[in-house]
Amino acid sequence: MRKILYKHKLVYLLLTVPFAFLAGCEKEAAAPEHPAPGVMVTKASTQLVKQTSEFIGRTMAVNDVQLRARVQGYLLERNFREGDNVQVGDVLFKIESDTYEAQVAAAQGDVERAEAEVARTQDDLVRYEKLYKSQNISEQEISKARNDKLQALANLTSSKANLHRAQTDLDNTVIHAPIKGRIGRSIISVGNLIDPGGDPLARLVELDPMYVTINVSERVLVLIKAKQLELGLAEDQLPNVEVQLRLPDNSMYPRTGILDFVDNVVNTGTATVTVRAKFPNPDELLIPGMFVRALIAREDETEALMIPEQAIQEDQAGKFVMIVDSENAVDVRRIKTGQGEKGRVQIIDGLQDGESVVVEGVQKIRPGMTVTTREAPLPSPDGN
Repeated sequence: MRKILYKHKLVYLLLTVPFAFLAGCEKEAAAPEHPAPGVMVTKASTQLVKQTSEFIGRTMAVNDVQLRARVQGYLLERNFREGDNVQVGDVLFKIESDTYEAQVAAAQGDVERAEAEVARTQDDLVRYEKLYKSQNISEQEISKARNDKLQALANLTSSKANLHRAQTDLDNTVIHAPIKGRIGRSIISVGNLIDPGGDPLARLVELDPMYVTINVSERVLVLIKAKQLELGLAEDQLPNVEVQLRLPDNSMYPRTGILDFVDNVVNTGTATVTVRAKFPNPDELLIPGMFVRALIAREDETEALMIPEQAIQEDQAGKFVMIVDSENAVDVRRIKTGQGEKGRVQIIDGLQDGESVVVEGVQKIRPGMTVTTREAPLPSPDGN
């Protein structure tokens, strides 16, 4: 009897499992599809852009100070953290001052003695002049009184100079920040004996604004001089020549610099001349010593196919963009780029005018996907 029941249960299971499997498949087939991801796109467009010449440049601080001790002594305090931003007048180092305070006190005593001697010789001279008028002393005695007063005045001047020197040495036991900026690594720790002839205590650089020195070709120099003559500027006045920067990661620096110096000689070995541009640097993105590429715009304009810089991606094979075709399908397009200008980059090869490139949402799409699109807002005149 038990065997019969067992066979009936087995038959029941064999019959019900396929139906359960089919029901599960129907539920899975009926599950709703995921919506197409949304991306922001913009169209590649032909625009008038100024032609630029690109040169290698190097950043340089407008103010760069090496902090050194001017008196000898043991370092008592270091009142900053390496890498801090400091303001003009901030106390950075303190050197032991006991010896210098004693020297000031001694020099002050010498001044007081010299002042007393001046007063005494002045009184003697007044008395001797009265006696000389009444012919009670000789001319030699009145002459000596006058010389004694002059000697006392000279001693007073010397004593005051010694006091000033001693006070200066005492003041130099406290080292203040001469400029605002960022302070670097300090090679001296508290407790060490420091000396005016030793290494710098630290380096302080001003980061905003920032200079960029550029070696430009003679042709660019001629263009600058021609513009100077055209505007009727004096020799020490430069035309308003804008300079842009391409950073080491190939992105464009968001702010524009102005040419503020042109050297007076041409390097005959390289046929270049050194010029300098000044850039605002409130975010301290630029630091001294960086190698950058400087783009100097020329007056003439030409048509170029441009897209926003943020649309461009890069991998080991080179630069590419994600495009969306007329059926909202995604594809990868390899490109060659040219110069950049205010957040836009010239496309030399790989795109056609009017093709839509993805500028936001690249991380959630892949080739072959269907997406929904929305037009990205146009960049402002400063490239943002």
